[in-house]
Amino acid sequence: MKKLSSIAVLSIFLLNIAHTGFSQVNEPEKRIIIDQNSEKSEWVLYDNSQGLEVYYKVEDCQSQNTGIIWKVLYFKLVNSTEDQEYHIIWDYRKYEGETCLNCYHEDYEDSINLIIGPGETYVNDCSYPEKNKLGIYLGSEEYPGEPWTDSVVLENYAIHFLRTIKTGNNEE
Repeated sequence: MKKLSSIAVLSIFLLNIAHTGFSQVNEPEKRIIIDQNSEKSEWVLYDNSQGLEVYYKVEDCQSQNTGIIWKVLYFKLVNSTEDQEYHIIWDYRKYEGETCLNCYHEDYEDSINLIIGPGETYVNDCSYPEKNKLGIYLGSEEYPGEPWTDSVVLENYAIHFLRTIKTGNNEE
């Protein structure tokens, strides 16, 4: 009798899947719009999940080597927890209008993959825009024939809890 009820439950489950199918809920796209006329912006909160805050801002940055002024999108990650370690990942896609400028790259050049410990902050600025890959070059007036990035989408954006860090002040 137990075997028969298990088969019945499994059959109902399989029929339900066949009827409704598997579904995946996709988060709505969070597109970062770039103001190309602004020289500097303030930090804007992109996401605040599980105590990990992600900010962005756009700023002009003059290359120390060439003197060329680039518009750069910077990110700042703040882990405001006292004992949580997180893994954050995303792939960024640069757009000029509706045209994706880097969607067909087959490497990890346009990916972020970082572990951030409790109380840590990762931030980029003009002194080293590519540190931790948290700076994205958007364009330069020095290269008028090159496409300008006017928006950025963070695809495959995910924050994963890794572990609780045991310190003298807290217990695991």
